[in-house]
Amino acid sequence: DLTGIVRIGISDTMVASWFPDFLIDLRKSHPGITVEMFVRGSPHLQDDLTANSTDIAFLVGTMSNPSVIARDFCTCDMGFVAAPELGLHGRPLQPADLSNLHFFTFEKVSLPYPQLVHALKSHGISANLNAITSLHSIKLLTRKGLGVGYLPLVALREDLSSGRLVRLDPPFDLPSLPFSVCYNDGPQKHIAQIIANAAGDFVRDWSGGDSIKISY
Repeated sequence: DLTGIVRIGISDTMVASWFPDFLIDLRKSHPGITVEMFVRGSPHLQDDLTANSTDIAFLVGTMSNPSVIARDFCTCDMGFVAAPELGLHGRPLQPADLSNLHFFTFEKVSLPYPQLVHALKSHGISANLNAITSLHSIKLLTRKGLGVGYLPLVALREDLSSGRLVRLDPPFDLPSLPFSVCYNDGPQKHIAQIIANAAGDFVRDWSGGDSIKISY
């Protein structure tokens, strides 16, 4: 049985999808563990691991650090979403349909932001990009009809099923977002490996769709 405090760094996308249910499962299977959570942007989660202020992190991209073990965890499909009131759904969009709109996505140091910049520029789309730290804030602004959200679809299940947000059909393919599980190669490595394995098994059963693909 595992005991002690485990410090887990986790991205917004993971918290908005599978992680809460996994945490419930983890507490049942390992009641001796006390989990401390740090929900932050992936660049900050990398800094936390490097500083040894967390034990394990589920983050976007990967890490190249000799003191950190990094393994591919999953990929999440990205999508353009909007409030139905904008009338942008239900048809293939042209670049002109997206021009001069506001786009909401994660902060500039995150991977989705340069992905979005490249996609829009390569198709000659002039738009207003808004870099926002909080996934919840992005969803709120998008639901209010203030612009188009560029987000991982796995974090939008409830919004899409309820119709508060609708998925758009842009004139180009959107790249998927890779996630990795990283943990320090130190005294807590054994516990981190067990949690990483359990998380991989959990997400494999939880996913149930094609918006997240487990690779761990």
